[in-house]
Amino acid sequence: MPLHDNNVLVWQERPSNILVIKRPGESIHKPFAHLINYIINVWNLNAYVEDSELTQEYLKNMKEIFSNQKFDPRIKKFTPKDKSIIDLIVSLGGDGTLIYVSSLFQTFCPPVISFNFGSLGFLCPFNFEDYDIYLNWSLKGGLPLVYRSRLSCTLEPQLDKSAYFEYLALNEVVVNRGSNYCLTNLDIYVNDNFLTSIQSDGLVVSTPTGSTAYAMSTGASLCHPGVEALTISSICPHTLTFRPLVLPNNAEIKICLNSESRGSAFCSIDGKNIGEFKEDCVLKIKGSEYPIPTVCRHDESKDWFEGLKNSLNWNLRPKQKPFDLNLNQKSPFLNKTSSVVDFKSGFFKISSVDHGYISQRSDDSDYQDN
Repeated sequence: MPLHDNNVLVWQERPSNILVIKRPGESIHKPFAHLINYIINVWNLNAYVEDSELTQEYLKNMKEIFSNQKFDPRIKKFTPKDKSIIDLIVSLGGDGTLIYVSSLFQTFCPPVISFNFGSLGFLCPFNFEDYDIYLNWSLKGGLPLVYRSRLSCTLEPQLDKSAYFEYLALNEVVVNRGSNYCLTNLDIYVNDNFLTSIQSDGLVVSTPTGSTAYAMSTGASLCHPGVEALTISSICPHTLTFRPLVLPNNAEIKICLNSESRGSAFCSIDGKNIGEFKEDCVLKIKGSEYPIPTVCRHDESKDWFEGLKNSLNWNLRPKQKPFDLNLNQKSPFLNKTSSVVDFKSGFFKISSVDHGYISQRSDDSDYQDN
């Protein structure tokens, strides 16, 4: 099991059980098979994979891991009871694959190293071309970690107790109007204190990791993953004054339908539909004690800043071109009104025209012809 010492991955004992998770799609079949072969034959470790992958022909076609009609004994089927023995998780996919890993480990989660095979890859700083180098670094220890906080979400129906629901969200919790024709009307409480009622298309409560996902499209602030905070933002609020909020991670948020709401709402967590949010429902959200530790390529700040610039094109614009003139040379334009141009400059002259836009030096000499 790993020991997280000052946000650095240190192994107390040599890791032995590696869980490999991949996104769907044939494009990852070959890298996935090569990675399994590398784990069991180079490092002599156990490789855990999901049952759905063990039935695929592409794995059985690789002689290094499948022979005599059976897999190498170090390749094992991952089941829920194996969660406690997993030392490291290798994710092949995009940001959604990391969210899927979070859904599998709803309490303690081992460190995750993510190789980018997704569309955006904001949370996946490693390229697979050098997978052996990065995996060696991870298995030897010493790489920096970032602890991605999660939200503990509890849906408490007051009437139908069977609909009670608990979940840890890596990105966000969303309450929206769904297919209803009218706006939602939601009451928001923070630490049991009434905050406000908001009429909008919905509400987003996000982690710092989720601040660059759905919350970003609602205008929420971008939060560094090292900040222990959560954000509240509204989806298309019917007001000009509802601004997104940043609250401490230990704040408890409670959301319920306003008594004057014209319809119900719908709740989703990390893109997963939970169901209808009715009048008797109370949604409680607070920071969880179980973060997702992810392996950094550089450190938590540099990886995040590079993701903002490379994946989201943050503050990207063409550079401003420099002036071609010598700024130390006094220009005749500075002694004229904005509407009067010196004839000697080669342009045109509109005599005795003043629209009131005078320069900082506005004495009578500005209006004298040379």
